[in-house]
Amino acid sequence: MDVIRSLCSTPRKYLLFLAWCILGVEGVLALEHDGDEIDTGGDLDERVVYHYVPVEGSGNVSSKDLVHAVDLEVIKVRTNVPSESTQTRNDFRTNLVERDVR
Repeated sequence: MDVIRSLCSTPRKYLLFLAWCILGVEGVLALEHDGDEIDTGGDLDERVVYHYVPVEGSGNVSSKDLVHAVDLEVIKVRTNVPSESTQTRNDFRTNLVERDVR
């Protein structure tokens, strides 16, 4: 929560933005699984679970579909980009440390 608060002045709106970026469908923030929209201008409350509820007609996605919206195994199988460090990335870090001395 500290990281989110340091990045923006309206953390609830930030959660809404992140959900839209990840899922690609319009939605609202709610306090219940299929609940009513809440104000996104407020701060995050401690120990509260926020739910992203898709707006009807937004890509034909229901809240039931969102349970499995991101399947990391499928992404891993279909990507050609390695997740481990490459020699190029290691050289970049070394060169950056030499340049910035940190």
